[in-house]
Amino acid sequence: MKQLLSLPFGVLLRQHRRTAGLTQEQLAERASISSQAVGALERGSRRFPHQYTVSRIADALGLADDERAVLVAAAARPSAPAPDRPPAPVGDPRTRVLPRQLPPPTVLTGRDRMTGEIVETLREGTRSTVLLVGPGGIGKSALALAAGHRSAEDFPDGQLYADLRGAHEQPADAQAVLGRFLRALGLPPSEVPDDPDERLGAYRSMISGRRLLLVLDDAAGEEQVRPLLPPDGAGAAIVTSRRHLGALLGAARWTVPALARSDALELLRRLAGPDRVTAERAAAGRVVDACGYSPLALCVAAGRLAVRPDWTVAELERRLTAEHGRLDALSVGDLDVRASIGLSYHSLSPPQQRLLRRLAVQWAPDFPMWVADELSAGPAEPLFDELVSLHLVEPAGVDAVGQQRYRLHDLIAEFGRERARAEESAEELSDTGDRLLHAWLALAGVADEASDYGYGYGNDLPYHQIDGPAAATARAVPSDWLAAERATLVAAVGHACRRDRPDLAAALALRIAGFLRVRGYRDDHLGTLREALAAVRETGHHRLRLRLSQTLFSALIEHDLDAEMAALSAEMLVAARALGDRDLLVRALMQSSLYAKRRGRLDRAIGDSEEAVRVCDGTSALLLSTALTCVATALLESGRPGEALPLAARAIAIQRAAGASVMMALRLFTYGDVLADAGRTADAETAFAEALALVHAAGHEAAQAYAELRLGDLAVRRGAWDTAGILIGQSLATFERLSDAGSAAYALRSLGDLALARRQPAEAVEPFRRSLRTWQRLRMPLEAARLHARLAEAATALGQSGAAEHQAACTAVLNELGLDVRALRQPLRVNV
Repeated sequence: MKQLLSLPFGVLLRQHRRTAGLTQEQLAERASISSQAVGALERGSRRFPHQYTVSRIADALGLADDERAVLVAAAARPSAPAPDRPPAPVGDPRTRVLPRQLPPPTVLTGRDRMTGEIVETLREGTRSTVLLVGPGGIGKSALALAAGHRSAEDFPDGQLYADLRGAHEQPADAQAVLGRFLRALGLPPSEVPDDPDERLGAYRSMISGRRLLLVLDDAAGEEQVRPLLPPDGAGAAIVTSRRHLGALLGAARWTVPALARSDALELLRRLAGPDRVTAERAAAGRVVDACGYSPLALCVAAGRLAVRPDWTVAELERRLTAEHGRLDALSVGDLDVRASIGLSYHSLSPPQQRLLRRLAVQWAPDFPMWVADELSAGPAEPLFDELVSLHLVEPAGVDAVGQQRYRLHDLIAEFGRERARAEESAEELSDTGDRLLHAWLALAGVADEASDYGYGYGNDLPYHQIDGPAAATARAVPSDWLAAERATLVAAVGHACRRDRPDLAAALALRIAGFLRVRGYRDDHLGTLREALAAVRETGHHRLRLRLSQTLFSALIEHDLDAEMAALSAEMLVAARALGDRDLLVRALMQSSLYAKRRGRLDRAIGDSEEAVRVCDGTSALLLSTALTCVATALLESGRPGEALPLAARAIAIQRAAGASVMMALRLFTYGDVLADAGRTADAETAFAEALALVHAAGHEAAQAYAELRLGDLAVRRGAWDTAGILIGQSLATFERLSDAGSAAYALRSLGDLALARRQPAEAVEPFRRSLRTWQRLRMPLEAARLHARLAEAATALGQSGAAEHQAACTAVLNELGLDVRALRQPLRVNV
């Protein structure tokens, strides 16, 4: 052992490797270092092997504790100069100092992949500069130090570090940093040149031919960094900056993102203590959410917990989520999230600061460039580019219509809102908010009118004229634009309500209602209408209130939500008659008819819809088409297709002349149903096939499924069992996926009809029963009676005693509703 204690590190390493029976390549693979590094260490060309590398080598060799201690001690002694490198001349500063200036690494999570990529890039030597960019507090410095320490073995001549203070009012002077580096490399202070050019020349001479690693933290700009970068062959540099530093050509670049949520939780766990975080894992999750997964914010949060052992994690969460209090809670000692963001903010010009504040107070989670233009009341690109360059605004990808989108990190947005409250008047902020709401309403109006859905919920509602690329996109691809901006438009309704602008909330809700209905966004469809209606009820906007009520009623019908319908229907009819607005009265009468039809009160349904047709005289032709369809539907439900047919045909003619693909499809559905009940199966198939093509083009999934269902019913009539089974099965699957209970009940009834037609009554019973339960739950007695009639037929075919019970239930409903058996609309059974 004494002999081993005197051996140089390289010799000792070679002995251990050979004893283990490993080649240099095999040892390198086990230790996850390069084979060149192993060779250099054995030759003694690396004078001070890094402790991290020595530890990995000892692990790879499987050394016992005493052998490891000897190897670590040998690594601390300078190795003999490599035989292929001549000794440095006497007096050369390189004989005096090997700088090891890197600050100690900090706790790091979630950065293993990025750290490995940086280390590998430095090791390969193809890029001498690595650039890490991102907003303040995102962990650039920690990542640079981690990569620097892991790369130390590849830079045996030392590591230099400088905080360039680029985000501060007075960044570090590059000449002063050069002086510090020269002294760190061993040049006596008295010999450091005063002349800038001489100083730069001395620096380059001293590092020439050496393998040095520089970490240049928080660079202000390219001019500050360039003099400090090592020349080719003289090592490498890791540079961090809040700016993009686009003129550092040839640098290997990484944009450092916020942590993933799981990594943020792990960082909090390691900093605050695993027991504390594990005991309140749900609260800890909300803490990291409030921190925006920012490493700096998480370090501050952990620090707050450390200095307040009496706090629970839930108490910290409460403080972080209090209104206007998050940044107050994210400060401890010299760690302060507000101050970190403030360094970037105060480097901006006043117009840039104003734009950041206004972006922070707008409600959209992400936004396209035109929003910045609107908030600046003109082209914002020069101002906006600086916000992006400083990572105060982050690119968020390109949306489905080709718009580049941007976002603010949650903590930057919080800071911006603070500054807005402090630096702008309430009137200025209100005007800005109204202007942006009007812009979104204008674009929604352009898209709504160009969409060709034909519902007309927002027709005639005024909006400001708007031009530019966003308006052109909304006009050219309205459905795609509405899909891309759906979340923002839905949020805009609530924002308008909170800003006490019920007029804008109502107009926005009506403008997007058709799109939300067609695309099946049930919660957004109902939620926006209910929220806007609640806001409008408190004002004197009677016509807006009635339009919202009528649109909400249509949504309730669409989604089979019965509880609100009766009161809303009655309220609308009274309000419409009081206002004397014929258009609104026609709509109220039609919706009263629809509600009566759901209740099986077909005489009332026919009467209300016929009155709607009479009131329609002189109003919109499209409204007349809808009213005619309403009468035809009520007559069809009564089992009178012959009377319904001319009305449905007239409605088709009016709608075909006007266009509007979705409304045309709805007219064709009614027309096809009437034709089918009138025995004109082939004509009915033609109508449903045309409707299917229209709704498929519009992306109306529920309507596509309805068309398939009706085509399946017609296939049952003509005995095409397999085709019928496929079509009905597809429609049922779609309705169930869309949680459309009423439509699914129709599909289940059709499955039962298919089974009866195939003389398989036992297979019909369960789908009939499921359908019956749905109609009973939805309180639609006529539909329930139709299922009782079918179940009676199935029971009779099976010889079961329940047939009489179902028939009695069916008869009781018909008697109560004052209807005859024609209203059951029993399908024709075809013998095949």
